[in-house]
Amino acid sequence: MVVTTQISTDLSCTHAPSTIYAKQGDCDSRFVEVSYFVQNESLDLEDVYRSEIRVKKPDGTITVNEGSLGESSVTYPLTDQSLTQSGNASVDFLLYGSSGEVISSVPANLVIIAAAVGDEAVISTDEYQAFVSEFEAYKADSTEQLNALLTATDELSVRLGALSLVKCTQTEYEALTPDSDTLYYVTDAQGGTVTQYLGSVKLTSGSTPSNANLYTAGLSSTVSYAEEE
Repeated sequence: MVVTTQISTDLSCTHAPSTIYAKQGDCDSRFVEVSYFVQNESLDLEDVYRSEIRVKKPDGTITVNEGSLGESSVTYPLTDQSLTQSGNASVDFLLYGSSGEVISSVPANLVIIAAAVGDEAVISTDEYQAFVSEFEAYKADSTEQLNALLTATDELSVRLGALSLVKCTQTEYEALTPDSDTLYYVTDAQGGTVTQYLGSVKLTSGSTPSNANLYTAGLSSTVSYAEEE
């Protein structure tokens, strides 16, 4: 059984904050559904690619959790870690745009009602620093992968720019030793199919180059060859 509190918030920050009520120690059962407005007009969430809820608990520790995007609203979980401490907490709802922009609402008030019998085994912790560390590690890894891809692409572009072009028949191609720096346009006996090779690597084949089918295995080996050089 779950309980979902529905609130609305205006990103113009001209409205009073909403108040959310929850019970200390509840787990996987409480959610907040937020409808967003800008100056009383409903916000189109089409350009929002992710959203999160940040809860600053009464003891000052912070939790960060992902929201679930809907057509006109976002639903956020109030996790057991967010509800470990009774008292008054504050909540930020953040929207991340597809172009990297970030916008947040006026913080909502979260009133966590004390449980009659507390669970002493649950320790309140600060998840924010762990979130930041994980995000920074992800950024560093993504940057490294992007730089490696750009390097491979540059090397391949340089190599393609220096290629020689040879047009021949399939019989002539089979009789020669392919040069890895030559692009071959090979026609079949009837002249109806053109196959392109980079050295000995097949790239495309079709009735004309514009109608050719790409051979992804060949393209992959071409990129790998560029990386090895």
